[in-house]
Amino acid sequence: MKSYLFRISCLILLCYFSVNVLGQTRRQVNAVAPEIFAGLVTGSIATCPGSPSSSPDIQQFVVVGNSLTDPVTIAAPTGFEVSLTPGADYVSRLIFQPVGGLTSSTTIYVRAAAATTPGNISGNVSVSSPGAAALMIAVKGTINAIPVVNGAANQVVVAGQATASVNFTGTGNAYNWTNDQPGIGLPASGSGNIAAFTAQNTTNVPIVATLRVTPTNTGYAYIPNSGDGTVSVIDPNTNSVIKSILVGANPSAIAVSPDSKYIYVANSGSNSVSVISTVTNKVVSTIPVGNGPDGVAVSPDGTSLYVVNAFDNILSEIKLSNNTFPGNIPVGAFPSAVLVSPDGEKIYTTSGINKTVSVYIPAQGTIAATIRVGGGATGMATSPDGTHLYVTNQNDGTVSVINTVTYLVEKTIPVGSGPNSGPLGIVISPDGSKAYVTNQSDKTVSVINMVTGIVTTTIPVGANPTGLSLNPDGSLVYVSNSADKTISVINTTTNQVTATIYVGNSPNGLGNYFTRGTGCSGMPVQFTITVNPVGTTTAKLTSGPVTGNITACDGIPSASPNLQQFDVSGQDLTGDITIKAPAGFEISTTATANFTTQLTLTPINGVVNTTVVYVRSAAAAAGTPAGNVVISTPGVQDLSVAVTATIHALPIADAIADQTLNNGDAVAAINFTGTADVFSWVNDTPAIGLAAYGSGNITSFTAVNNGSTPVIAHITVTPSSAGTACEGTPVEFTITVNPLAIPVISPAGTIASMTSIYGSASSSGQFDVSGTNMTDGILVTPSAGFEVSTDNVHFGGSVTIGAAGTIYPATVYVRLVTTANAGTHTGSLLLSSVGAKDVSVPITASIVDKATLTITANDKNKPYGETLNDGIVNSDYTASGLQNGETVGSVTMSYEPGGAPGANAGTYQSSVTPSAATGGTFDPANYTISYTSGKLVVTPVMLSVIADDQTKAAGDPNPELTITYIGFVNNEGPANLSAQPIATTPAVTNSPPGTYPIDVDGALSDNYTISYTDGTLTVTRPVIRISNAFTPNGDGINDLWEISSLNIYPQCLVCIYNRYGNLIYRSEAYAKPWDGTYKDQQLPTGTYYYVIDLKDGTKPLAGPLTLIR
Repeated sequence: MKSYLFRISCLILLCYFSVNVLGQTRRQVNAVAPEIFAGLVTGSIATCPGSPSSSPDIQQFVVVGNSLTDPVTIAAPTGFEVSLTPGADYVSRLIFQPVGGLTSSTTIYVRAAAATTPGNISGNVSVSSPGAAALMIAVKGTINAIPVVNGAANQVVVAGQATASVNFTGTGNAYNWTNDQPGIGLPASGSGNIAAFTAQNTTNVPIVATLRVTPTNTGYAYIPNSGDGTVSVIDPNTNSVIKSILVGANPSAIAVSPDSKYIYVANSGSNSVSVISTVTNKVVSTIPVGNGPDGVAVSPDGTSLYVVNAFDNILSEIKLSNNTFPGNIPVGAFPSAVLVSPDGEKIYTTSGINKTVSVYIPAQGTIAATIRVGGGATGMATSPDGTHLYVTNQNDGTVSVINTVTYLVEKTIPVGSGPNSGPLGIVISPDGSKAYVTNQSDKTVSVINMVTGIVTTTIPVGANPTGLSLNPDGSLVYVSNSADKTISVINTTTNQVTATIYVGNSPNGLGNYFTRGTGCSGMPVQFTITVNPVGTTTAKLTSGPVTGNITACDGIPSASPNLQQFDVSGQDLTGDITIKAPAGFEISTTATANFTTQLTLTPINGVVNTTVVYVRSAAAAAGTPAGNVVISTPGVQDLSVAVTATIHALPIADAIADQTLNNGDAVAAINFTGTADVFSWVNDTPAIGLAAYGSGNITSFTAVNNGSTPVIAHITVTPSSAGTACEGTPVEFTITVNPLAIPVISPAGTIASMTSIYGSASSSGQFDVSGTNMTDGILVTPSAGFEVSTDNVHFGGSVTIGAAGTIYPATVYVRLVTTANAGTHTGSLLLSSVGAKDVSVPITASIVDKATLTITANDKNKPYGETLNDGIVNSDYTASGLQNGETVGSVTMSYEPGGAPGANAGTYQSSVTPSAATGGTFDPANYTISYTSGKLVVTPVMLSVIADDQTKAAGDPNPELTITYIGFVNNEGPANLSAQPIATTPAVTNSPPGTYPIDVDGALSDNYTISYTDGTLTVTRPVIRISNAFTPNGDGINDLWEISSLNIYPQCLVCIYNRYGNLIYRSEAYAKPWDGTYKDQQLPTGTYYYVIDLKDGTKPLAGPLTLIR
């Protein structure tokens, strides 16, 4: 399921990314502002106190970024941690760097951090990157409570006797225990209650077995029994029915909420859905639905319930928040089952009559497809990733495999013994490798290998198997056998039935009927079973009856005589007697002191004489606590003495209003109220006319103050209860008696809300103030952020109204100061004067809106190849709109596109981008800041293109004309030019010696300004290479006397003489080499002589030439 949801999120985000980001790159549009997108949150978080949650109990979502200039920060809320991998490296904050401004699809995993308090947790994961709008992704989880187990009493028996059965109680639903002495006749470990067994001890000494029991919370199976209208609750730890819950008529299908808190049962005979609380295992509500509900399913988020109504041919959706019906959807005839896809985006229903599966899309409100399958299509299951849907066809004996993307049937798998096997229920293993299918007619379960699509095993079960479900870890399959009234339990490793559980009449169990346990284990509790050898003298431990009554007040230990007591004695003891008080109580051997939670009585010669144990309540809250005092000694069964107490709540006196009067006025009567029976009071100033102390209500009296200053009397009232002697928390109030002619300040009117823009004076509010019996003027002082005036023109930090005597009503104006920060301001005006009581006039919440601040980046030039690094600058920008003489210290400047060294020459509009103004004297919180980008001009740089000088001998081919470049940047070379330069020369192979120019031209590049330098080709005289022998014998090798480079000298004369000096060969220009003949006759082997006159003014060349035949 999680994998499928991830894929959907990734596809959605990547589609957006491709269209809106890559598409913009191809079109070369203006730069896109930084953006971050997030996909759906999937999964659920759950863990136990003290441990972080781990996969798969985590949530996850996908993040994609675009045009990001800075790292992406993922910040977890309190109580959560985040990671880029599901199994490790969780932190409260993680940062990762986008590549090239882009963040590919990145999965963020969220887990619950280790917490101590059980309950629900929630918060928002912050996803942010400078310049991009931050995202707040809501996550939630559950910290499950640790189960507890109540203590079990120690036992002492003699070998051969039966032990007492041990029935564990507590908040767990499974209790696993270990026994360190299996030799007593009890296994070394087990689960559940311990039945009575015959104790064993073949030694001559006592054997003390220590048992440790650990509570856990595991899931239960809920089986609907259509024949008797009940749901059987099965404890998988013991494979026993622990409760039968009465529901509607003919319960036929069942679904479990994602949090396992509720069970939904479709009652086809009463047209309703029963809702069962898994906490109480009681029906908490009944939802009326359509006619003949046969299938029920819950959405993955637990908000919607889907029901198919067979006789109405409709699919109903129920909103579980208020049990309302948004609408009904027509589906195939007589729909028999409904299934929600793992991502909750598709609802599948089967129609056995139509041989179809309908696919409903809730987000669109339409049936997206109707898929043809086999006859009697009923049961459904999806692969864990949701990519395939499996449908059982009762009438064909097959399972159809449907691709949930294409809605095509990819495969049909035969199951059972043949077409009449009647496959009905189907469930897929958690890893998706196997499917289990019930065959009604065959009384079997087929196991399908989901890779090959072949049935690998057939398992015999009970008669007429219908529904089936896997336990949470997939280790067991529970099969409902409708005709046998049983459940078959199959071990998925051995494919064997390991247990058969009897339930109600006609169990169906179509749907998932297993709840998840919390997986939390509690603290183990230890107790002992002592087995004495036969013939052992048994110690005796006795306790007398409990007498007395414990009473106390809330938060106070009880005291004598409000105690309970009992006697303890022992004989033939082998150790001390230990006495332990239960929670909320303390014990002592004296009635007035030394109370503790545990006592030890040491025997003398094995005897403890009768000792009185006194029990009191510890300081506890009101209530009736009870418990057992446990008395133990080695070799004797523990004794439990029940004690109880009554803790009275402290009485309460309600608050009394203060009174302020003038001398001679009548004080209003004071009637005390609350939970107390008695109200005792003390007055610290009897001179006001009230006694120093008293009890009960205070009647009206005349206030007395003959002085010149007010007198304040403090009266403290203590509530008490006559029947319990408990006293509550005292309450104090005051009576203030002013002397005659006390100055009184009287404000009038309400100051209306004011508004302003930061840096500007606000509108003003006003009120009137007057005074009587004044000894001075009235000083008006506003709270911080406000100023006052008497003329609505000249404002200041305070004003004084009037003088001694009577001050007639005067108007005071108040407004926000220009330096008041943006936001909501509340405050008051303090009105004070000598001898008068201060008066506070509230100012209605007033608002200072943010001022507009524009940060404009200056245009900037840079040569091609230079790098402009993003960063903080304190210049190159203009700040417009600052108020109160404030300054901006710096901004963060980015240069994209165009700032990179490889940015092509040209003008980049809006490429110099300011952001994150800070520093200076301004406060960003007081401004709405807008940023205006400047342009960036990238100018070409100089590139020198130089033709290299060359040399060659006349007659040689021209050498390769090479070019030298000076001025490339960014490690570029000629290949980066849009057109390559070309070097040319007029010289050719046969050009005579001399110098020739090498011209270079033709290079093109927008990023370079190109200059050219021509080179020189020097043609030198060639070297005449003359062979001193040749072999004109007709073999094709060296038959001619070749002379290299002679063609350069077209006027040359070549003469050959024999040894006698006779001219035998003469050639001008030597166009045809000599072949060793004279007048067409071959000359004999011998030595001849040549003379070559180049006709260039140099000395002729001469030498011997050997002719060899």
